[in-house]
Order: sequence, then structure tokens, then C-alpha cells
Amino acid sequence: MLQSVSLSVLEAAAANPRRKIDRKAIEGLAASIRTDGVLHNLVVSPVKGKGRKERYQIVSGSRRFEALRLLQDRGELPEDFTVAVEIRDDLSKDDTLRIATVENLQRQNLMPLEEAGALTKLIHKGTTLDDVVAQTGLSATTIKRRLALNNLCRESEGCVDERRYHPFASGIPDLGQRRGANAHRRADRRRRRLQRRRNQGGAAG
Repeated sequence: MLQSVSLSVLEAAAANPRRKIDRKAIEGLAASIRTDGVLHNLVVSPVKGKGRKERYQIVSGSRRFEALRLLQDRGELPEDFTVAVEIRDDLSKDDTLRIATVENLQRQNLMPLEEAGALTKLIHKGTTLDDVVAQTGLSATTIKRRLALNNLCRESEGCVDERRYHPFASGIPDLGQRRGANAHRRADRRRRRLQRRRNQGGAAG
């Protein structure tokens, strides 16, 4: 059901897989909305609760929502600005998570670790790998590689989020590889210490 509602009655979804907001992208989207308006309707679901005023949670269109709020905060949109939304009152929390995840994956605008976290939630909620493949258009191999990001150490997570290497290449370091590399470095340091002691002993003699 399409309806126009005030921007002030909308709120971000708690289940949104996006953890970080790209401010540059939001600025660009705000500029586009300023010029051409909102080209795609937001999808929302009612926030349920006794005695609550009418409010809606964003299911699809979180970036458009952020861009609209940015324009409103700057005074470029009136406080009573209304936006066209598609109201879905038949969605469970799992449905909301699934729709938000699939939309973001299809648009390829999540950070790699956000994708890994969102896919993990879908799998834990009972969505099969085949269903995720069908809904996102990603291959089973790609999904498995993204899920493998959950095993990265913090330093490697930072590299992924900063795009210092491609996270879905076959060369993603796993826990075993990291442990083997660390053991190799420790052994190398021990060899160097022993060599220094021998050299010092030979010099003293």
C-alpha cells in the first residue's frame, strides 16, 4: 500500500545490516534528491506497541532516509516534509532482516564485514544456502568466502574494511594460516637470537 507520511514518523531499522554510514555517499545521494527528488519509494513496516503514536521502521531505503534527514537538518526540507512509502504490515523481524540484507547485497554497497555479518544472521535464522543464492544472485562459493570473514583476526578485519586487499579472493588468510605464519616468525626470531649469541661467544674467545 503506497502512502505519503511525514519524515518525522520514520525511524531506522534495528535489523539493518549496515553498521557504518558512508558520509560521502549520503552527501551525493542528498544532492541527487535535491535535484530530482526521491526516485524510488521507501519500504516501511509499522512499529507495533500499545499506546504508541503511528511510527514506521525502514525496511528498504535506509540510505535515502539518511539523505532526506540530512537535507532536513540543513533546512533544505521543511519539518513537515512528506515522503512516499510502501507500507508492509505483514513482515516479521526475520522478513525485515532478509529484505534489507538482500537489497544491500544486490546493490553491493555494504562493507565486506557487514556483508559477512548479514549473511551469518540469515543462515542462523534458518535460511538455507540455496535460498541465499537464489535471493541474492551470489554464487555459493562467494557466499562461503564472505562467511569465512567471520574468522579473521582484528588486524585482518581492519584491512578488509579499509579495502587493503580484496576480501573474496581465494587467498583469504584463515586461522590455520595465521597460526602457521606466526609460528614461523617466532622460530625465525629464535634462530636469529641463537646466531647472535654464537657470534658474540666467538668474538669473546
